[in-house]
Amino acid sequence: MASPGKPTLHHLNNSQSQRILWLLEELRLAYPTFSYDLKHYHRSTSGANRGRAPPELKDVSPLGKSPCLITASGRTLTESNTIASYLIRTYDTEWRFLGDERRGLDWIRDDTLCNFAAATMGPTLMMYLILSLLTGATPWVLRALPGMFTWPIIRFFVRPEMQAQLRYLEEAVGEGENEFFMGTERPGRADFMLSFPFDLMVAQGWEDLGQYPRLRAWRERCQAREGWKRGLSEGNGYDMSKF
Repeated sequence: MASPGKPTLHHLNNSQSQRILWLLEELRLAYPTFSYDLKHYHRSTSGANRGRAPPELKDVSPLGKSPCLITASGRTLTESNTIASYLIRTYDTEWRFLGDERRGLDWIRDDTLCNFAAATMGPTLMMYLILSLLTGATPWVLRALPGMFTWPIIRFFVRPEMQAQLRYLEEAVGEGENEFFMGTERPGRADFMLSFPFDLMVAQGWEDLGQYPRLRAWRERCQAREGWKRGLSEGNGYDMSKF
């Protein structure tokens, strides 16, 4: 079979693109002949667009966002789940990141968890973020005013939703001390996709993983991997506490 060629990741610092960079480094460790190109972008640090992606990203991504992967054939991929699926299906020739063969490579479980990361956790975390930004953007002398309505929303709706989601994932993650979400000793697409919601949640201090020992151990396993460390080294900053 002919080589599919080398993809290019357009990577923005402090963004969910970091999970794709982690996956790329895991592929490079698993397959020494695999390689990719990397283009770095930095968030604006001042002015009206502070914290936003630079306008140069619009030259490669329709929405000017990251991650953005250009395949060897020149096709532009922009959604994390699509990018992760493409990379694994194209370059994981020995099925090392597809899950547990004992479960028949359970694509339904894999799809469920990946969609859960985006469609269930994503909106809840976005509400957390918007409410936090609203309070933080208010002059400190008036900060109590937005807090009067954001606090009840967080306490009675957002946080209970997030805690229910974490309880679900606490049961879903592998029970073994070395297991990931698909029941293997190697991360799969679900682990890559779920890593970013957890990085954001923990960095912002919205939830304490001390109440979820299996999830805390899973996150520690992710961050102990050589691929994770190499992804951080190849990147240009990953601090999800800064917005």
